[in-house]
This record gives sequence, C-alpha cells and structure tokens, in this order.
Amino acid sequence: MLRLLRRIRETTQGELPPGVVGLSPNDLSVVYVESGESGVHFKPLRVDAEGEFIDRWPKGFFEERAEELF
Repeated sequence: MLRLLRRIRETTQGELPPGVVGLSPNDLSVVYVESGESGVHFKPLRVDAEGEFIDRWPKGFFEERAEELF
C-alpha cells in the first residue's frame, strides 16, 4: 500500500524514473471491509494527488504508518 501511495506522489511531483509507469488516485481503489452485527460494511477510502488518504482509516488499522511518520 505504501509503495502505491509513494508512486502516486512521485507521479504528481514529476519524480518518476525514466520508463516507470505513473499512477494517479483514479487508478487506485482502496476499500476497507468490516464485519458488524448488522452484516458486512464496505468503506471506500479516497487518496489525494499527494498520495495521502483523504478518509481516515478505522482505529488501530495501519498503526505502523503513524509510527513511520512520527
């Protein structure tokens, strides 16, 4: 996941090495699937052009990302 987000950021910033295919937020679909009492819930998570999530991950998910950033 982190590599895909990085590729989006590199594409936006024009930092791709020669011959590497770019990636835009429209090329990526991230869906969080959660089981609850009333059934299964699907939560799409959007990504911006900088390779950052617009929508928050559910609590406790991707904690290593927070450790990496701080």
